[in-house]
Amino acid sequence: MLTFRTRRLRSIALLIGLVKFLMVCSLGLIANIGVSTAVYGNMREESLGIVAVFAGIVVDFIWKYAASSRVVWNAPY
Repeated sequence: MLTFRTRRLRSIALLIGLVKFLMVCSLGLIANIGVSTAVYGNMREESLGIVAVFAGIVVDFIWKYAASSRVVWNAPY
């Protein structure tokens, strides 16, 4: 509602957009887990696990915004 209100989807386009968004989000989740695991595995101190979590969140956030704006909304970044 806040970011792409002018491109609101209706009827069957809404369902197709939802499926596309869920696919984009699932790839972001996989990237989040992969990056977090890789960063955590390469850390010297285990007490800084929050850094690994934050790295995964950043990658996931960027992926979801860029991919959903292109795939779901068909808007340039």
